[in-house]
Amino acid sequence: MRIQTTAKLIGIVGIAAAIGVACSDSGAESPTIHGNNSGGSGAVGASFGSGSSSTSGGTIFATGGIDDGGIEACQDQTEPAKLTPVNLVFMIDKSGSMGDQDLNGDGIYDDANEWQNTPFRWTPVKEALIAFFTNPGEEGLEASIEFFPNGSQPTGPDTGVCRVGEYQYPAAPMTPLDDDTGRQMLITRLENTKPNGGTPTLPALQGAIEYARQTMADNPGSKSVVVLVTDGEPGVARIEDGVAYNEKCFCYGQPGCPDQDEIPYVVQAAEAAYAEGILTYVIGMGEVDPSNLDAIAYAGAGQPAFIVSTGDPDQTRSMFTDALASIRSVQAPCEIEMPEPPQGESFDKELVNVEFATDSGATNLAYAGPFAAAKGGLATCPDVSAANPWYWTYDNEENPTKIILCDSACNATQGDATGRVNVKYGCEIIIEVY
Repeated sequence: MRIQTTAKLIGIVGIAAAIGVACSDSGAESPTIHGNNSGGSGAVGASFGSGSSSTSGGTIFATGGIDDGGIEACQDQTEPAKLTPVNLVFMIDKSGSMGDQDLNGDGIYDDANEWQNTPFRWTPVKEALIAFFTNPGEEGLEASIEFFPNGSQPTGPDTGVCRVGEYQYPAAPMTPLDDDTGRQMLITRLENTKPNGGTPTLPALQGAIEYARQTMADNPGSKSVVVLVTDGEPGVARIEDGVAYNEKCFCYGQPGCPDQDEIPYVVQAAEAAYAEGILTYVIGMGEVDPSNLDAIAYAGAGQPAFIVSTGDPDQTRSMFTDALASIRSVQAPCEIEMPEPPQGESFDKELVNVEFATDSGATNLAYAGPFAAAKGGLATCPDVSAANPWYWTYDNEENPTKIILCDSACNATQGDATGRVNVKYGCEIIIEVY
């Protein structure tokens, strides 16, 4: 588990928030320092679901005024907080094993090196993705799609199908899923793609990450998520004297390459992207080695890969759909954007309260950050094993634009369909000390 000052999980669920922005009070008392407690309903917040695929968005609401703790808030002016836009970068394995191979063309797949996987792998994946694009069920979602392999036979690393540039410019680029034209572009690209070729996993993921990085740069404030779908181990065929060798892209054509392992390099790429805030989720199809895919998934998103069985097409479609729903909406709103203060008022970072509320009550979250340390609190987010898991911080201490739930709080808020995160301005900040 990484300890960091920003939550590694982002709000992919369809949420909406209303945040009451209060004025800065130069005569305010010093921040409150006490243990975790419950109570306080005079807030505005973001409601969210538990990750069900039927979630269709939150409800903007505001109660404002005086909280139950008796701390007077400023004016109950509210403004909607923006959803963090999410860019879903789909990178789909279209290697030959996802479809059919009929070597002698007799229509009978009975030879040792023949298979008929289209109805069990490619078709269910295609149908599930089309259904997802048609009815995403969330606001603020955009998606792109590309397939691997792309390109010609390689002659060495970063050439042909092993060239990263083949995958960083998707044929169906990023488009809002609530846009009919863009959505149809994604679907058409899916329907016109047929399985064929090898599995150049490393350059495919590297290209997807590069595109994810670019979409975040082009759309400030957005988050990018790579969804890697594959059914096999990395490898690209090289034929020499009638013998096929399963080469790896990072060492293609070099002595001993068929015996080398490309997974550590794929893991390294996912981990580097994670450090930039780009998550990588992995969906494995069929009898793929789960340990290798788990290694990539843990490095990229901190959770195991989704493994989809391929014996029954209906079950495959259902499991793949469930995986997409989990990727889309399993997380609570762990990043909350703050609107500009009302005209004539200023923001005071030490007059903010955050709480997690459910139908059964509310729990105040404690601030963990640099100025908390000066008052005896935590300087950084704690690990999830901390005795008190409820902490939050700012994205930028000098110029805050978001409230970030720490990993511990983000994890703790998941799974409650009645839960909501409330942000209260003008209230004394809570700093936890032991």
